[in-house]
Amino acid sequence: LLLRRRVSHPIDEAVVAAVERLQPKYVVHFGGARLSEYQIEMWLPYFDKIGDPYLVLVRDEFLMRGTVACTSAPVVLAPGQSVLDKLLPESVRACFYSNHAQKNTALIRHGELLHIQLMHGDSDKAISRSALSLMYDRVFVAGQAGVDRYHRHGVDIPERKFRRIGRPQLHGIKVGPREKGPDEPPVLLYAPTWTGFTEDVNYSSLKEGATIVEAALARGVAVHFRTHPYTSTNAAYQARAEAIRAMLAADASRTGLPHRWGAAAESEMSLADCINAADAAVCDISGAASDWLYSGKPFAMTDPRGLRGGYLEEFPVAAGAYLLKPGAKNAEAVMAELFDTDSKAAQRAGTREYYLGDHAPEDLFEVFADAVRETYAQPVVKTADAVETAA
Repeated sequence: LLLRRRVSHPIDEAVVAAVERLQPKYVVHFGGARLSEYQIEMWLPYFDKIGDPYLVLVRDEFLMRGTVACTSAPVVLAPGQSVLDKLLPESVRACFYSNHAQKNTALIRHGELLHIQLMHGDSDKAISRSALSLMYDRVFVAGQAGVDRYHRHGVDIPERKFRRIGRPQLHGIKVGPREKGPDEPPVLLYAPTWTGFTEDVNYSSLKEGATIVEAALARGVAVHFRTHPYTSTNAAYQARAEAIRAMLAADASRTGLPHRWGAAAESEMSLADCINAADAAVCDISGAASDWLYSGKPFAMTDPRGLRGGYLEEFPVAAGAYLLKPGAKNAEAVMAELFDTDSKAAQRAGTREYYLGDHAPEDLFEVFADAVRETYAQPVVKTADAVETAA
């Protein structure tokens, strides 16, 4: 039996009137799974800073609270197509997205608008070069690596669609070695990613995380342990994370080292704060690796899936990193590189520019703001060969 909705979602006409009065120049669309608020939270403060009126359209009620908390812009719940369509006054010219949520297509169907994919961090994960990006009129990437990633995997997005904008989120990251007191211990940031929805995109190193942390503790290194927000979606990996937290708690009690874990590293500090507070890092294939790269400090990457020789070809960001073998069998040698020799210091500089551009920290916001303003500066004109704003 096929059941069809015969009554559209109810809508508050006062909200529609308020949106009309607002005259937003663009909208930011957000839908997704539970705990995915981080995907939009990283962008909203920068949209707020631009200063032009805009509207946030949230498609799932469980995402409302987290979204409202991180922006001063109006946020409207638009669960269905009928509501969504009424929240697009003629003043709107552009729509921004931070993921590939299925509900994005409900807005993309409005072909008269310009649709821009931001994604939620720069990484070499498969989702960051998904063919789904072909749906959008513009694709914002951090640097040339973001363009090449698509093309290397056969996703033929035309050059005209790309905008290389750096990452405004990096403006607060301090470049160069951390200043620390004479008696202050070195600090390692360990930032493993989550398992992904399927095993073929599971880049998490948590199975060998204890070995990595033990190697750092053996050197008297303070460890800041920051897990991905989705870690709790996999019970086995959540248990591994809890075991590492217990390990750090026990070591802190025994040695007095200022380890950080849980809320102290995951909610009370931003990723930029964590990067500034550490001397070296161990990352998986994730946006944390690219963001760390901006600091210029040494870092290692993990290979839990055992790609070995094909690792660098698949994940070029590793050109500036030290590679941990499957099972972290070479963890002691990698720690020596991170805290003693750092033989890849010069190579990291070229990798950094390739991934993140050559923008100075003080310019990062304006580069982003200019690219955003360009999307709604003029009426949208689309043809088969071009997507541009009218001159």
